[in-house]
Amino acid sequence: MSQSESQVLVLFNIKHPYDRKIVDGILDAMHNSNRNLQLTFMTHDEALLVAHDQVWDAVIADFDRPLNIELCATLQAPVVALVSNQHNVPNLQLSHLLYLALDTERLCTLARDHLIACGVIRFGYFAGMADEIGFWAHERREIFKRLVLEAGYEWLGDFVTHNIRPFLAVGLPTRTGFLCASDTQARQLITLALNLGIDVPGTTAIIGIDNDDIENQLSPVPISTVTIDPYVLGEKAFAALLNLHNSKSFSIQLIEPGAVMNRLSAYLDISDDPLVTNALKYIYRHYHRPINAEQVIAECKTSRNTLESHFKKALGKTIHQALHDVRMEKAKDLLKNSNKSIEDVALHCGLSSAQYLYYLFRKEEGMTPKNYRDMKLSTGDSMTEL
Repeated sequence: MSQSESQVLVLFNIKHPYDRKIVDGILDAMHNSNRNLQLTFMTHDEALLVAHDQVWDAVIADFDRPLNIELCATLQAPVVALVSNQHNVPNLQLSHLLYLALDTERLCTLARDHLIACGVIRFGYFAGMADEIGFWAHERREIFKRLVLEAGYEWLGDFVTHNIRPFLAVGLPTRTGFLCASDTQARQLITLALNLGIDVPGTTAIIGIDNDDIENQLSPVPISTVTIDPYVLGEKAFAALLNLHNSKSFSIQLIEPGAVMNRLSAYLDISDDPLVTNALKYIYRHYHRPINAEQVIAECKTSRNTLESHFKKALGKTIHQALHDVRMEKAKDLLKNSNKSIEDVALHCGLSSAQYLYYLFRKEEGMTPKNYRDMKLSTGDSMTEL
């Protein structure tokens, strides 16, 4: 984008929490760039009323919403379009159209390989009502199914809200795994499975997509998930905007998902010991609060000696160490995949202060939390053009 091109329309629904995080990423990237751009944020309905009153030098838009596609076709401005799928994207007749698409192949491969590592040998896909929202849910299903069959595993089928309950009600063999369209559908499936007396993750492992903190807190079992950071999507969208006129007139760049967040719904080190399983469920649901080993013991209604003995036998660690490991795992994820301050990361992980987090990182990683974040950012995933 040249210096003279300064009027940019940003089409996102900022009332939606996910979209708001994308907008945060766009705004922070703009402020850090020191570029003289005028960004105007509108929802589709607002833009339909007033966007044609001026000429736009460029547009950043959410193309998962078909109405935004129709609107951009009439504005005739260069577009950076964010989509959750990499296929079936329309080629509008614009001077420049650059798609930033999630790498669905990589996303589904991460989910499949994590479930295989959990011992899963039978696979299914649950979309809930997501099939009615957009093509991305269909794409994830088709790619995941192909990857499972290519690896030689059994495919149980793809399911939606209307047919999943009767399928689960007849009972499932052990080591069944489901990829869900997003963390919303993962929470729905976990709730249904538990209501039907299906052990998650003992019998059935469930993995979502997004790493949505709210869905994870609402879920009766913490959700294992493939991480997608909307803030990073916003940063990448702004970077693409600055280079829009240097790209081909029509191109697609793939955005790599993050790593799998290993939580209890598809946990690699889950124990067959029900006492330990109950303790881990409590830890994963409450690690962000200032809980300690005594509260875990109280939740399990047993003695310290008994629970410590079970932890040692099943996991080879103490209750305190298990809680500590979960908190460090989450702290590393937040440092890599969010723009939270070090103080906020510490508090979000149930630690007393940023100073204590610095102490832990120096002791265990040989570096500060800031050094860890900088190192991960410098070696982070990049977009690759198709």
